[in-house]
Amino acid sequence: MEINIGLVFGGCSVEHEISVITAIQAYHNYQGAKYKLIPIYLSKDQIFYTGEALTDLQEYKNLASLLKKCRKVDFYKHKNTTYMKMKTKKIALDAIWPVVHGNHCEDGSLYNYFHMLGFVCISMDHFQGAISQDKILCKQLMQANKIKQIDFFDIHLFQYNQNSDVVFEKAHKIGYPLIVKPARLGSSIGVCICYDDATLIDAIESAFQYDLKVIVEKFIENAKEYNISILGDASHYQVSEIEEVTKSTFLSYEDKYVHHSKSKGMAGLNRLIPANIDKKLRQNMVNTALKVVQILDACLCVRLDFLYDEETKCLYFNEINNIPGSLAFYLWEKTNLSFTDLIEKIIELGIKQEYYKSQLNLTYQCNIFNTSELNQICISK
Repeated sequence: MEINIGLVFGGCSVEHEISVITAIQAYHNYQGAKYKLIPIYLSKDQIFYTGEALTDLQEYKNLASLLKKCRKVDFYKHKNTTYMKMKTKKIALDAIWPVVHGNHCEDGSLYNYFHMLGFVCISMDHFQGAISQDKILCKQLMQANKIKQIDFFDIHLFQYNQNSDVVFEKAHKIGYPLIVKPARLGSSIGVCICYDDATLIDAIESAFQYDLKVIVEKFIENAKEYNISILGDASHYQVSEIEEVTKSTFLSYEDKYVHHSKSKGMAGLNRLIPANIDKKLRQNMVNTALKVVQILDACLCVRLDFLYDEETKCLYFNEINNIPGSLAFYLWEKTNLSFTDLIEKIIELGIKQEYYKSQLNLTYQCNIFNTSELNQICISK
């Protein structure tokens, strides 16, 4: 008997289109018989749709036409069964799997929504998701745990509006060039490299279009970029192959997605897998990656990005991606883990997490309204 998994993608995020690509890749590459993936598209105006046409990437060239071929969806739970409903028709869903990217999606927001409705949700929760998604919070947590990172500072829009000169003091302390990023975005959106004060201010003000918080880091011009994926949970983690992104300059959104085949997503980049690195550097990267996911209590499949300064021989943890583009399947292929196997492991890990959470006591049985002290509480003005 197939288990129905609602594959949710899209969402109100600047990485909406990348989510569509990742989800459609997962849908078409899953060849297993255990699960039935049911496409559920979340539009930018936050309406859910379902329909077979959603699985054809070409259909998204005309979104209005695509949505006419689909049906709007609502979600509800009756007794112990969760459903999606299209007018009078309903389909039982055993679990929801959000394959989304970016703020308001990947940060645990969708997990919270479906969890509140009583669905089994295959995703990191709001605690795990939010900290990982927020580059500033994540870096501060890594600092506290002595994980080597590139020098950085952060600034809030309200602080900036009160005194923008504080930016120059912090920037000069680190030294140019610098790279500016919105705190809670991905896919290099709103990211800019700066070589002087003028471009720094322009970059920060541009980044504030996407987030109230901005992070500014030292930019190492000749650093090599390495990525590694981790699969599992706190009981056991598996490590993928390590890749080197062979493009020598900073990767913009266009580099990652527009100038490469969109059907390949992140898999379309120039990559060297496995990376040509010595055993010492590889082990350092693996050990650091495992420490990071343990600190964050990360689970399912994540990707960690590292930078390596060849001059100083320093390896820096850069960031973690809760739901990596293309699910980082290209990093697992070299370990003989197929895309189908990867998807099944993610789903099984998510269901396991939800089972253990369902056993927790979330309420305390005590009716204070029956106590004598209730009469002493003043509720009138």
